[in-house]
Amino acid sequence: MKTSISIILLFVFISCSPKFDFRSSNWGDSRAKVAKTYGDEFNTKLSPDMLSFNQQILGSNASINFLFNDNKLVSGFTKFDKLSADETKKVYDTMVKQFTERFGTEIFVGNQQELEKHIFEQKIWDNSTTLVSIRLDQGSLLLNYNDRVNMPIH
Repeated sequence: MKTSISIILLFVFISCSPKFDFRSSNWGDSRAKVAKTYGDEFNTKLSPDMLSFNQQILGSNASINFLFNDNKLVSGFTKFDKLSADETKKVYDTMVKQFTERFGTEIFVGNQQELEKHIFEQKIWDNSTTLVSIRLDQGSLLLNYNDRVNMPIH
């Protein structure tokens, strides 16, 4: 009986857990709402359509960036710079595993022979709301999230 109650409570907890599109925010959130979530951490001087802050992720320095179109969150990216080869491999492998668990099998995998010379590897995942990619370049790692409905044109 206790096992049944535990399983039901776990299911309710998982079902009610908030699901975010990028970090602790959802596509369409206003700039003010995203800024309020993170408080004074942001560098707001970059652009009126962007919020950015630095944070340690998996023991490495990263730049977290939120992009807005018409005051709605439409994209976000996390960039790791100046990583050692070991740090890059650790972060890359961890993030690929997390993306695969969350989004399923990637829809695109490219390697250095198929991509530009400076890109070593890129993987892309897709679901009904978010298009996610991870790109391993020379000396940096980029995680990119885009709102599938209101995807910005770059």
